[in-house]
Amino acid sequence: MRPLRLLAALSAASLMLVLIALTARSTLQAQSAPAPTITLVEASTKQACGPVGVVGANRLPGQYQITVRGSGLDPSVAAVAIVFDAGGQSPQTYPGPYPVVNGSFSVLLQPGPFYRPFGTYTVTVNPLGNFAVGLPGYPAYFQVPCPTLTIKPPCASVGDPIEITGIGFAPRIPIHLVFVPGAVSLPDVPAGNGFFQISVAVPNLPPAVYELDANQPNDAQFARNASAPLQVPCFNPMLKLVPDIGPPGIVTTAVGTGFPPSFPVDFAWTVGVLPPGVQTVVTQPDGTFTFEILIFPHDTIGARQLVASRNPKSPPFADAKADFLVVPGSVQPNDFSWRH
Repeated sequence: MRPLRLLAALSAASLMLVLIALTARSTLQAQSAPAPTITLVEASTKQACGPVGVVGANRLPGQYQITVRGSGLDPSVAAVAIVFDAGGQSPQTYPGPYPVVNGSFSVLLQPGPFYRPFGTYTVTVNPLGNFAVGLPGYPAYFQVPCPTLTIKPPCASVGDPIEITGIGFAPRIPIHLVFVPGAVSLPDVPAGNGFFQISVAVPNLPPAVYELDANQPNDAQFARNASAPLQVPCFNPMLKLVPDIGPPGIVTTAVGTGFPPSFPVDFAWTVGVLPPGVQTVVTQPDGTFTFEILIFPHDTIGARQLVASRNPKSPPFADAKADFLVVPGSVQPNDFSWRH
């Protein structure tokens, strides 16, 4: 009997060791796997940032509406708990458990964290499950307030002055300013108390719409970035038709000025169709164009407009329109002959 008891005890001990080894291996694999992706979106800003909760000596009432999403979690993670301001002075805990399905989850923190003073707040997602070795939490970062960048005016020519204003940046960390595309840099700006306003001349940039990126190089926790568009140069497109009235079969001439130079422009009638070859026209180096349009012999009688609009390959500009009136052949101004 004793050998049988000893064998049973050894078998139970071996099974326990195997289970521990398998659990530990599973846990170690989870720890060594690529970190999951954690994102934060605040409802009012659509970003991982929100309004500042202190203005002067007054605390603003309110709560952030933050959705926390995760993907790429290890399959062994069955649920998560979340802590806002983990390791900070006023943490708010959301124990859940919030279920994880196929390595993903989405949680709206309720009740939302109270508005906070200026700073960067750590949001930690803690895995829940039966782990032999506890898994570390996954951090994400919420900034208060949102850094913003504005440029006035929103369009300018090379050499023109523009005013650049930045708000909500980290104090005392220089801010890099770079135009994209082209990677044309402006001098670094000292952040001071997190606000700056400078006036600079537009550098030598070819015509396009640029994003001016303002960033403070730092680790993921404290980096603050914002951007604002600048169009170079300003465009003031104007379009006219000569003549602007005529019967079916007439040929009118479209004349344009103030368009992006050497870029395609798309054209369309509001009523009727254009002849082949004039739906898209490339402007001259001075931003002008001239081309003829046939009004088809059986075209619709009545008023219409020719619309010049942005081609996807061109910098943005406002649509330009020109009126045209198609009249029966017997109607014409005095001393005027139609061109066919």
